[in-house]
Amino acid sequence: MLVAVPLGDFLLNIWPLRWADEQWRYGSVGLFSGFLLTPLLAVLIAGAVSVFAGHRRAARMLGILNIIVAVLLVLTLAGFALDVLQIRRAVPDVKDAQWTFDVAAYKASAKYILTVIALAWLGRAELRAAKQMRLDREARRDDSAVPLVFGKQVGEAVPAADKPTT
Repeated sequence: MLVAVPLGDFLLNIWPLRWADEQWRYGSVGLFSGFLLTPLLAVLIAGAVSVFAGHRRAARMLGILNIIVAVLLVLTLAGFALDVLQIRRAVPDVKDAQWTFDVAAYKASAKYILTVIALAWLGRAELRAAKQMRLDREARRDDSAVPLVFGKQVGEAVPAADKPTT
């Protein structure tokens, strides 16, 4: 819900799609920057749950997905920068209009950059956690080969209080 609802709201706000219009692209990419925080929160929650619950595959899958989305957002930001350069020429030569346009472009760019950093960091952390979970599972598998006697490992000293009396 934290991903689907903002995405649905965004798509309804930009409909109909006009990819060839740079003003529409500027507006839609700028608008999308405002919708990034809620899905980022959802990704953070999902990643934390997968790691703390020990779901290695989910953590790995989320890590890969976060890195892919981060790369896609970098590409989106590059396209946004080109659209900003094209549209800025059409902004009236009034001080307030250009200043407002520049602030909006910087604000949207900052949101994208911070989201990319967060997604890349989360993706890397989830991949490292998934790798550590795999190593821990392999270590437990190796430890399970040691036979147990009454809950004690073979060769482990039994405390005097636990020794049976005859």
